[in-house]
Amino acid sequence: MKVFIFLLLLFSFDIYSETKTQTETKTKTKTKTKTQKTDQTLSLNDDSSESVEVELKKTDGLTFESLLASVEKHHPVILKELEKLNESIAAINQREGAFDLNLSAKSSERTTGKYDGEQFRVSLEKPIPYFNADLFTQYRRGQGSFPVYEDEYLTLEDGEVAVGLRFSLLRYREIDTERLMLQNAKIEKSIVTNHVDIIKEQLRYYVLKTYIGWIYSRKEVGIYQVLLDYSLKQDEAIRFRVKKGDLSEIYITENTQYILRRKNQLEKAKQKFNMMQYYVSLLWRDKEGKILTPVVPSDENVYEKIYAENIIEQNINLDDVLPVQILKLKIDKTSNKILDANNKLLPK
Repeated sequence: MKVFIFLLLLFSFDIYSETKTQTETKTKTKTKTKTQKTDQTLSLNDDSSESVEVELKKTDGLTFESLLASVEKHHPVILKELEKLNESIAAINQREGAFDLNLSAKSSERTTGKYDGEQFRVSLEKPIPYFNADLFTQYRRGQGSFPVYEDEYLTLEDGEVAVGLRFSLLRYREIDTERLMLQNAKIEKSIVTNHVDIIKEQLRYYVLKTYIGWIYSRKEVGIYQVLLDYSLKQDEAIRFRVKKGDLSEIYITENTQYILRRKNQLEKAKQKFNMMQYYVSLLWRDKEGKILTPVVPSDENVYEKIYAENIIEQNINLDDVLPVQILKLKIDKTSNKILDANNKLLPK
């Protein structure tokens, strides 16, 4: 009879194990199919040229590169500097307009009095940003009778054609108002570009620090959870030994203190993680600028890899290099003003 009961229990266990295996296989198949559909949906909806979520995979969580791209695209400080950069580019375009090709025409005709002269003039002029020079060509024609003081308007029947080059010998040869404003506009653009690089580097450091702190705080929660589980198991063992008379009850009281301490550490770690999660969520935006909820990467050692990849770049401190470049540009801008002041003292 005992043998029959044992065989019956063994047969029931085999049926249960086979049913559980089939259920797990079906669940994995459904999960895999759902993940494939999700990945396909992402690949159809993402814009490879604009969306910063391209590198984000559901299985891997938020990557440092994706977070940094989101910050560079949506952070208000960078957007402010980029607006200044656009303004400086527009200023350069405006100053370059002084060297555009100019076409002008002028005509006059006497309709009353004893003089019936008429004249017209068409000229084409191209300023050159060297020696305050102008390339020009013109055609003029004047016919009829003019007063003596307007005889300069008279030409032959076919008119007059002129081609020439005008340039300065002393004053405005080295610098003039148009060239000064153009050079200063280019210097200002370089200064703003360096400011953008400095801000990007500072934000990169902040994003790196925030991202690593976020990953580490999540791992810290897992560590304290494991320690708490060990303490609870140890509490069960101690209570069992106390019940059997192997230990005194003071050990239960002492271990309870350890458990409370572990719970306190776990709660602090959770609070820290929630805080870091909030900080990361402020940086993580979609292509429309809306706040997204970040997902922790599945790789537990990702923060070590990110730190190893970026620590080499930190050896080049742009905070020391770029301000020197900005100072040199400001010196060039001041030198242009001094050159312009000395230029105005020269004779024409």
